[in-house]
Amino acid sequence: MKFKLFVYLGFLILATLPVAVFAQSGSQQPELFENAELQEDLNYFTAVFRSIHPKPYWYLPTEEFDTTLIQFRTELPDTASVTEFYSSLLPFINKIGDENTRVYFPAFVLADYIQKEGAFFPFLIQIIDNEIFITENLLPGNTIPQGAKISAINGIGATRILKKMQQMIPDQKETLQQSEIIENFSLLLWTAFQFDAPYELSIRLPQEGIIHTYNVDGVPAEKLGITSGNENKTLTNDFGFSVDQNRNFATVRITSYSSHPELKKFLSDAFSQIKKSGVDHVILDIRNLKSDDFAFPDAVLQYVTTTPYRHYAAIEAKSSPMTKSFYRNNYAQQKKHDLKFVRDKKTVRKAYRMVLKGIDYASVYYAPEVKKPFKGGQEFPGEFYLLVNEGTKNSATVLAAIVQDHKLGLVIGKETGSRASRFRELYHFSLPNTGIECTVPHRYYLRPSSFDSGFGVLPDYTVDPDPTDIAQGKDSMIEFAAGLFKKREGFREKRAAYEKRINKK
Repeated sequence: MKFKLFVYLGFLILATLPVAVFAQSGSQQPELFENAELQEDLNYFTAVFRSIHPKPYWYLPTEEFDTTLIQFRTELPDTASVTEFYSSLLPFINKIGDENTRVYFPAFVLADYIQKEGAFFPFLIQIIDNEIFITENLLPGNTIPQGAKISAINGIGATRILKKMQQMIPDQKETLQQSEIIENFSLLLWTAFQFDAPYELSIRLPQEGIIHTYNVDGVPAEKLGITSGNENKTLTNDFGFSVDQNRNFATVRITSYSSHPELKKFLSDAFSQIKKSGVDHVILDIRNLKSDDFAFPDAVLQYVTTTPYRHYAAIEAKSSPMTKSFYRNNYAQQKKHDLKFVRDKKTVRKAYRMVLKGIDYASVYYAPEVKKPFKGGQEFPGEFYLLVNEGTKNSATVLAAIVQDHKLGLVIGKETGSRASRFRELYHFSLPNTGIECTVPHRYYLRPSSFDSGFGVLPDYTVDPDPTDIAQGKDSMIEFAAGLFKKREGFREKRAAYEKRINKK
């Protein structure tokens, strides 16, 4: 696994961790907070949420939010530990339905487990039709193959496991919840059920009807890239390209990258060599790419199109004393970073200034202009396909929306793991008494088509993983794309002939 997952920055949801586990992490009894302190924390969260969030009632209507808040307030106990308060607060926050409005469990609980050399579930998985399949075995020498179906873990059925995990994730589209489960399955399994190694697995092997029982060890946290605390996120370069001369296409794969300059260098080298190869078609594979790099779409698109485009139809924020203070201080550094790499520098400046100059508690908007790619861009003679799945998130989802809405190519695969129109750019804060860490997004981005369905980017051609292909190590999406190139060649030739006739007129 070439990427790292971080508790503080990610969506680790230690929601159902019992108080007993918390108490065992240290010799002292957990501190108890009075009802008045819990009420103050709740009021503080609500005030920040309403002051910062551009559309606080976008997914949960105002009346329902207020009713839920009142009910939660009346149910607060006389006293509670930070763990108890967190566990009761989480369902309320999750009901808001925004993937980036979050509360985070104190990271020292996980840190204590890791320090004691606790082990985690040793498989990467895929969910197909609400069933769990193994896609990668992280145990050396273990014989359980790719494509094996997990029927139960430690006697708990797969359906129950998935249902429990869904309760730990913000209310949103089922496909988006599923993407979070796939990405964090081992960690969520530990969180929800406190499973430790060894694990007893009920497994159905590929092309067999018999269920086998296996006892397997776990793997250490670093094997899965799991760490605790608020460390800075680090990524390694996991990208590459290949040329299939026989089938006349090249594939560029980007799963992660350590920095924007590293990405630029790779893209320049890769597309230079692809051009020299003489192939007509290009596949860009951004499956499982979770990029927070705002400049990622621009870096890629200059090599595959000359068509002008924009990232978003509109950007919305809320101007308030809290957001103004945040923009003047903490967020100023983010603006400097974006200005260094993005193509549309005017949008960066406008989105920043509109908050500072806005009327308090009023929404402010900016509609970015359509602009050409860097250096005018370039094109290939054939077609451009983009491969996505539930692991395609954040700026990678932005790229998918641009490609689809501006008709720069075809999107193939599964729905992206982030919404196409979404709330992002996070404001971090802590509750004053319990110290629980929280985030609220301070901007809303509307996809280029100006349509917000609440879904991720839905592919033009849906290709679901096939258990048989997984078992055989076959890439269903690549094979589908290769077949589609061939099928559409006749159409492309007819289109070129038609455009030639039109140009002569």
